[in-house]
Amino acid sequence: MTKESNLSPVRHLAKASSFSPEEAIKAFRSSIRSETTRVPYACAARHFLCWLNLQGIQITAVDSAVVRRFADHDCSCPRYSAAQARDPYYVNRVRRFVRFLEDRGDIPVINDIADLGQHLRRYAEQLASLGYNRWSQRRLNSVAEHLGLWLQASRIGWHDVNASVVERFVHHDCGCAEGRKSGEITKTGLQKRRLGAVRFLAFLQESDTVSLSPLKPRQDPAAEAFGDWLRHHRGATERTVESYVFIAARFLPALGPDPSAYDVAILRQIVLDQPAGFSRAAVRKAATVLRCFLRFQASNGRCRFYELAQSGPAPIATEALQRIAELYKIENEIRGRPADERRAARQERSRPIIDALESWLREKLTLVSQKSKLAEAIRYALARWAGLGRFLDDGRVEIDSNVVERSIRPIALNRKNALFAGSDGGGEHWATIASLIETAKLNGVDPYAYLADVITRIVAGHPQNQIDELLPWAYAPTPLKAVA
Repeated sequence: MTKESNLSPVRHLAKASSFSPEEAIKAFRSSIRSETTRVPYACAARHFLCWLNLQGIQITAVDSAVVRRFADHDCSCPRYSAAQARDPYYVNRVRRFVRFLEDRGDIPVINDIADLGQHLRRYAEQLASLGYNRWSQRRLNSVAEHLGLWLQASRIGWHDVNASVVERFVHHDCGCAEGRKSGEITKTGLQKRRLGAVRFLAFLQESDTVSLSPLKPRQDPAAEAFGDWLRHHRGATERTVESYVFIAARFLPALGPDPSAYDVAILRQIVLDQPAGFSRAAVRKAATVLRCFLRFQASNGRCRFYELAQSGPAPIATEALQRIAELYKIENEIRGRPADERRAARQERSRPIIDALESWLREKLTLVSQKSKLAEAIRYALARWAGLGRFLDDGRVEIDSNVVERSIRPIALNRKNALFAGSDGGGEHWATIASLIETAKLNGVDPYAYLADVITRIVAGHPQNQIDELLPWAYAPTPLKAVA
């Protein structure tokens, strides 16, 4: 036996590179907080280095595939047994040692993956700002960290991540050295991995932190439109939008492309046909999402053209939707601006579209059968054209009634109490007060302070011919009083 072969395995590995095994093991032992576990962790690290030496693998070439080979090898290493290598806890100690070497820089990692800690901190801040509760934040942060560790161990950079990589992560038998669950994972666990990973990667894309390949094919147009409607017209948070769109995407195939074909049997089957193990709360939420989706379908005149476009090839309905989408695109750009600016922008950009759309609809109405659903949809829109175009001349008016419908939702929920108004006059007075309250909210006025002040002024003898000065839009906004 030569002098070279008489060297200990660790020292022999040291001669192959500038890596110092003894110093690395000593530093690794020092990083372990518990004194009782330092010896088994150091033993696993020495065994791994011994095996690397016997296989002729440089420390810089170590990755998750090398660790898997170590876990599966039929051990014949000096002073070590095969039973040790098959122990999952033993292999996890090796994985932790590998991660320690990566953090030290002994094992090279992808540069952009090295910024994982910074990405996770910014991701946690965004989740908190979006209103996620602490349990949801913890779950999503855990999946994001898990994805980063897996990409790091697999030597996959952010720029290489795509839908197939996400699926590999979702189904991998975990050994990421952080106490993650390994072995068979339930369907719910796979779903949480997938949703958490996609959510984190979407955050990276939206913040222009890294460039990613397309993660998934384009969503169903109905699901995308439903999400936009929830976000812009119902005031839903991003968390609610994600949840509702995900649930809606599950039952869209069962509903079919033609909303006019929906019936009670289909809706009942969707609500009751939930995956095994779903709680009553999950079933109730599915019913809520379904009702919300049906409300979206019937929210305004667009739904009639939408139904026709979804039911099959319908070039006229599709073009109508495209023209209407241009109007909503303009509204998204000018939302939040002063009323004068909105009116000017609508006169300059939206009015030509509206005028052209009316002429186009009247022209197409003469070309289609008057008994067809398309003709019915066109007549429905033209009969309400004055109302549909009212937003053009008043910058305070929205393009649709969704804002008002959203503001009267609490009143609708309170309608059972209205049964006890006492009389028709009481109901009318109730409606008057409710209108004043919601109008005050729309104009940024504190309703309680407004009503108290207005009633006080009327009692004090405010001139009846100047009553317009007390209307919500003419009233100076009153800030909320601080509560001691």
